[in-house]
Amino acid sequence: MPKAYFSYLRFLISVLATLCLLTGCDKDLNEDASILKVGDSVSLATSTPSPKKDETLRELTGMLSEVTIFQPNVQTSYGIAYYQDIHSLKQTRTYAFLEDHVQVIVQVPRKQSKRYEELKSAIRVSGDAAVAREMKDEFPSADWMREYIDLRIKGDIVTLMLGDLPPIKLVRSDRSLTYRADTDQLTLPYFRLKNPIIGGSELLLLSQGEKEVVFGFSEPVDIANSNISIYGLENPVQALWKGNRELHVPLQSDLNVLLQVGMDQIFSEQGTYIDRTQTPNSMLKIVPDRKWRSFPDGREIGFSVRDRFYDFILPSVDPSQYIGLIDLYAAINEGAAIQYAFVLERKDLDPVIITESNDDRGMSGFWVNRHIFLYWDRLHVYLYHTDSLQKETLFETATEETQIQEVAYDKADHKLRIVTSYTATGTETYKLDSWESTNLSAPVLTGYPYRKEVPYLGINMLRVQSKGILYSDWKDDQIFTVFEDHRGHRYEVLGELFMVSGDNVILKQSEVPGSLSGISYTRWNIGKPTQNPRAIAKAPGNVHQFGSILLAARYSESLDVLKDYFEYDFNRNTWHKITIPGDHPYVLYQDRNAIYRSE
Repeated sequence: MPKAYFSYLRFLISVLATLCLLTGCDKDLNEDASILKVGDSVSLATSTPSPKKDETLRELTGMLSEVTIFQPNVQTSYGIAYYQDIHSLKQTRTYAFLEDHVQVIVQVPRKQSKRYEELKSAIRVSGDAAVAREMKDEFPSADWMREYIDLRIKGDIVTLMLGDLPPIKLVRSDRSLTYRADTDQLTLPYFRLKNPIIGGSELLLLSQGEKEVVFGFSEPVDIANSNISIYGLENPVQALWKGNRELHVPLQSDLNVLLQVGMDQIFSEQGTYIDRTQTPNSMLKIVPDRKWRSFPDGREIGFSVRDRFYDFILPSVDPSQYIGLIDLYAAINEGAAIQYAFVLERKDLDPVIITESNDDRGMSGFWVNRHIFLYWDRLHVYLYHTDSLQKETLFETATEETQIQEVAYDKADHKLRIVTSYTATGTETYKLDSWESTNLSAPVLTGYPYRKEVPYLGINMLRVQSKGILYSDWKDDQIFTVFEDHRGHRYEVLGELFMVSGDNVILKQSEVPGSLSGISYTRWNIGKPTQNPRAIAKAPGNVHQFGSILLAARYSESLDVLKDYFEYDFNRNTWHKITIPGDHPYVLYQDRNAIYRSE
């Protein structure tokens, strides 16, 4: 090739280099163009934009609708940004990424998918990243399709350009944005814990009369591009920013109404955001002042300003301490209680959260003595030593398929009895094993030389007593209650297990014409299991257990006003009216103590 050609080429390159210095094209290449490497092909153009290129960018931009940017993760995946309509992007946005793997999902109309394939080069990624793209037809009946753009990022910054929209910059970060309610600014008692039912979100129980909650953030917030979502109130409240690191949420006087403050669309000025796998929301609930009392004397139990937040109390022999239970489902307005947080209260000391969740095991705890509180979840039995604040694992099931159903402690012979259940996938029966421990030593398998099969119904109504176990079973389309003592003797009677009070077992019978709500009750003495159950006098109200007491609550005809309480006399087979002291007494179902709440 002639030497003159090479001389001309060197001249042209020097001119282009000079133009770059004058116009700043080096900056543009770093920020908005693909990184050039040895071997890359380069097309040279004049500074005048190509009308055809602009038209391509506009056409592709018009096809775009929903765009999602997120980070896949081994355990989970969480979104970085979501645009229901990407055309709302009016300026350059910066988002942080924590891991090398980022995915961008672009949604386009199905009828334009072929044209999109021709134009998709107008979606560009600049920066040191390996890019893989795949169009997926995940929902054939939908009128849209999605392209997955997979980024394996090696550098610290990547720029995503979608047609002629403003660029989206992804910047590497080693931190997430964090926030916390500033409890120092609260004026009344409160209780804070994490609620595993709602993904570990913060649950803040507040006293009636509190005016606002202030949240502080770890970094300055990009307020213009952040959104706060507040749910739960009929009359919405408006959160207020004071500066760019403090959010004030006003409170209304609504009692027991859950206020959810959504933080998942808050971004810092550096593009960081709240870790979606941890606590993207905060739950606030105002609780009225209330006290706990024992029946029948009406004596107030408990001494903490936090007693109003507890949904039950388990008193100790030591009057200077007790366990407060927080019903996690009731705290988020989700109905019946089956999952509790356990909190140790000690006089003149800060509370100690023993466990934030007992794994759907209901009221699964009791005091063994004045210094040891025993509780269990699905797989473990724990001893909590209140003098040292140490937790000890006493028992653990061999597999996750084996679960703890009931635990009882007989203080007379110092024996702890545990019943576990196992079910194979797809079956409707459970196999029971009985374990026994003396003086809180390691429990051993004992009591039953075989695995007893019971239906699912029986598991829900399993009770462990010092004399044996009780559960309900089906037979010939009728419900029976079965008692098996520790020698393996089996007794059964007609009726569904309702409650146990000492040797007295209360059975709920099938619907009987003329009885209250079509239900009647019988009493069976397992101290004399061969004797037939005796009928219980017709109850004057709705029946439930109150410690060792069989209680009936009579309501108004509209069922919205409680009128009277009645207690059953086991000796006389009669019901007599009782007075429960205190203002607005509220009796919860309970099988361990006759304790109630007054407001």
